[in-house]
Amino acid sequence: GQSSGGPSPVLFFTALGGVVVFTLLDCAYLRQERLFRHLYEAVAKGDDPEKAYSMDTKTFRGRPNVRWSSLFWSWSVAPLYLSLAVTTVLVGLVLTGCP
Repeated sequence: GQSSGGPSPVLFFTALGGVVVFTLLDCAYLRQERLFRHLYEAVAKGDDPEKAYSMDTKTFRGRPNVRWSSLFWSWSVAPLYLSLAVTTVLVGLVLTGCP
């Protein structure tokens, strides 16, 4: 049947969950990109000829720009997903009638 009370708060928590999931996916993709960029730079230097044939990025995981906090606050992640999260919360509050 139909609900008479308007949109359910569960709908907005689901939407907010989607924002969180896509934020984590975007951060994970950006992390991989940065790790492979570090690998490319190491190979381009030519210091270790064996690295030229390796796709192992483990040696670069300690770099500051591949930490999760650094990834989240990058220009391509935080502004987009924070604005989506705030908008979702505001719309949820307005449509469910919460003060």
